[in-house]
Amino acid sequence: MFDNLGNMDDNHIKWVKHLSEKLHTTFPDSSIGISGSVAFNKHTKKSDVDFLILDKNFKKNKQCVFFKENNIETNLLCLNPSLLFPQYQHWEITFDGQHLNYILKTLPLFDKNQYIKNLKKKFQEVFIIL
Repeated sequence: MFDNLGNMDDNHIKWVKHLSEKLHTTFPDSSIGISGSVAFNKHTKKSDVDFLILDKNFKKNKQCVFFKENNIETNLLCLNPSLLFPQYQHWEITFDGQHLNYILKTLPLFDKNQYIKNLKKKFQEVFIIL
């Protein structure tokens, strides 16, 4: 799963591996993925890391956490997949496309319940993706 990320000696990739494994231990039933430049191996030393965490135990959606560790800014978008499906049109307006793109371009790292796969599929069915 981490082989697709590129050079394992890269600090960003090391950080993604470390944090995703830690998140997976903390939230074992969640789906965890990365998005943005790191997911496509186009990051620079100044790039941030964008994580998507989907878990049915989260109380609400749109919980964004931003922090910096190891000189790498990290963004966590924590969502409950059960709360997402009834809110598609609200999301289109509220998120102004940015978070939809974030989700659609997520590379799953842990997805045993296929939350990421199913969410991406639903979004592709509902929204016109340019």
